[in-house]
Formats: sequence, structure tokens, C-alpha cells
Amino acid sequence: MRTFFFCLLLIQISTTLIAQQANVLITGTILNDSIGEVILEINKRYINNTVEEYSASINATQNFGIACRIEIPQLVTLRYGKKSCQLFLEPNDSLHVEFNSRTFPEKIKFGQRAKDNNSLWQNYRKQFPKDFIIFNYRQYRKGIHYYRIHQDLDKIMHKTAPVDFVQLLKTERKQKESMYRLFNEDPDRQLTHEFKTFIQTEFDYDHWLKLLTYGDVYQGRHRLDTSFLSFLDTVLVLDDLSLGNENYRDFITAFVHYRCRYQANSTESVYVQLYKYSKYYLAGRTKYFTMAQFLATALRKENPIVLLPIYEDFIKENPYYELDKIVLDPFQKANQFAAGTAAP
Repeated sequence: MRTFFFCLLLIQISTTLIAQQANVLITGTILNDSIGEVILEINKRYINNTVEEYSASINATQNFGIACRIEIPQLVTLRYGKKSCQLFLEPNDSLHVEFNSRTFPEKIKFGQRAKDNNSLWQNYRKQFPKDFIIFNYRQYRKGIHYYRIHQDLDKIMHKTAPVDFVQLLKTERKQKESMYRLFNEDPDRQLTHEFKTFIQTEFDYDHWLKLLTYGDVYQGRHRLDTSFLSFLDTVLVLDDLSLGNENYRDFITAFVHYRCRYQANSTESVYVQLYKYSKYYLAGRTKYFTMAQFLATALRKENPIVLLPIYEDFIKENPYYELDKIVLDPFQKANQFAAGTAAP
């Protein structure tokens, strides 16, 4: 009977999958369920300015299923009541999760294609946890860019000399690589190419973002010259597969801000300067993502009529049409409040 219900669930999901043109299937089993529902949250603000949310009821056999669409390999959030965990998904993925409601999210079993990817990701997050409480972060402004730094890391940056800070990051990086290597060399494990790219991006850009933050925010306190950030001349490797990684996006944004701050600006708007730098020095989907971010910010802060040529330039050149929505929403909102012409 349990098998029958589970097969029926898969049939229902398959129907939804076709209807939504979904390319990812998540199934799950929850023991001792007392809530009756799970929610999958996919943050796609960086793609199309939306956050997609899928809810699924837990049936009589304690199973659930969700069909969704993933364009770029990225993290998603699975919520059960007030508790949640991050999962890694990529296009054409399948993942089965099983957990006891009393021990979630500390203990989760994974199955299907994305099994090993998510097993490693959970191990990584346990060894190197991320604080999701926004009040534990501080913001420092350089130019018009705000660096967001966890309060614990901020204290370390404040008191640690440059040589020691660099060594601290190298030690942390070695620990991460060692954990990854041990897992990847297990013959019973099979990580996908997309996940390997994602996890290496996580390591690289977390490291580089911390270096850039330290070198820019604490330049005065530690009397740093420009040589400290000379790694920026060679480190930037653009990979559109990495766009789903938050560290990658944050670093690219901070990098462009830093570069433009030390260049002469021939435009009236610093946001247009950032837009043009991204256009001429970046490439691929990363380029258009960055252009869209700066243009959207400009539309929220400056005169939309002045920005109209830049807006038209983006719409004309951008081949990734889903990114249009990032600039379309603020453009339409800005024009609601733009000065009109007096009626005759």
C-alpha cells in the first residue's frame, strides 16, 4: 500500500513537471510529521528579480514531492515549520530527502542524483557554518558600495595585522580543500561537474572577498598600500556556472566598485560608470547580470529620463531575456512618478 501511494505521488509530480516545464524533482519522507507541509524557496532575484516558493503537503505515507525549475546551479532553502536547511540543485536534478521532524535539520539522509552533492554541502556547512541573522552583520561604506561583514570577522579584521590575516585565510582555505579532497576521493561518492564548480567557487570567492574587504575597508587602519590588493589584477575568472553562488556575485560587484573608484568618471552618474565598466570589461551572463544590477539601482535613485539611453542600450544588447525583469520593474516604477507634460 505504501508503494502504491508513493507511485501515485510520482505520477502527480510528473504531471506538474510537464505543466510547469520544470527540470528538477525533489521528493521526501518526513518521519513523525506534525506540520503537514514543506516549503521550497528559490531565490532568483539575481536572474529575474523574483523569489519562487513551492509548497507541498505531506501525504498519509509521510511523503511529499515538489517539481520546480532551476536555470543555474544554486542553493535553495527547504523549510519545515520554523526550521530550514540549504540544498544544492542544478538543472535536470533529482533529490530525495529523508529526515525525522525532531532532528531536522541536523540529520538528513539524501538519495537520487544530487545525493552526494548535498551530503558534502551539509558537511561543509557544519564545519564552516554561516550566520543567517542579519543583525549580526555590520556594513561599511566605501564610495557608494557597502561591504557586509559578520561582527566576529570584523573584530578579527580590526585587530589582525596584514601578514597574519593572509595566513589565517590560507589556513582556512587548506581546511576546506582537505575536507573536499577527502570526500571527493571516496570511490563510493560521485560529485557532479556543476557542483565541483560551485564548491570551488565558494572556496575561491569567499577567500578573495574577505581579502578585498580587508584591503579596502581597513586600508587606513593597517596602513595598506595598493600592493595588498594586487591579486585583483589576475584573480578574476568569470564563469557563468558560478553565477548562482552568492560569494561570486558579491565579489564581482565589489570588484567593479573598487575599480571604478580609482578611475576618472566622464559620466554624470557613478552608476552609469559602473554599468559601462561592466559592459566593457566583463563577459558572458556575468556581464549582463552586473550591468542589470547597476542599472536597476540607478533607476531607483536617479532621474529615469536621463537614464533612458542606458536602459534602451541594455534591453537592446542583453541576450539573457530573463534579466530584463531586473531593470524593467524599477524602470516602470520610476516612470510612475516621473514628471509629466501639462495637458493642453
